Amino acid sequence: MQDNESLIGELLQLKDKIAKSKHLIPPQMKSKWEELKYKTKALEPRLAGTLLSLVKRSEVIDHNHFYDTDAEIKRLIEEFKLLRASMVVPQKQA
Repeated sequence: MQDNESLIGELLQLKDKIAKSKHLIPPQMKSKWEELKYKTKALEPRLAGTLLSLVKRSEVIDHNHFYDTDAEIKRLIEEFKLLRASMVVPQKQA
């Protein structure tokens, strides 16, 4: 099972990749993109807390994870993956 930090990393990486190519999102999926951004923004206080605790952790390794948000983060990852799969990739001209 993945730990919370790697789930957060995957989520943020997917979001960033989509954001960089958001012009490729089909018009019918634009509202889905906005919804996913909103959901991620709602998680930001908890995500920031997790990331801040990782930065502050120096010598002591503990197992302080947000287990209560794992399912929510996994669900968002799947939704971002579906959105990314629907993006229109421009064809290279010969």
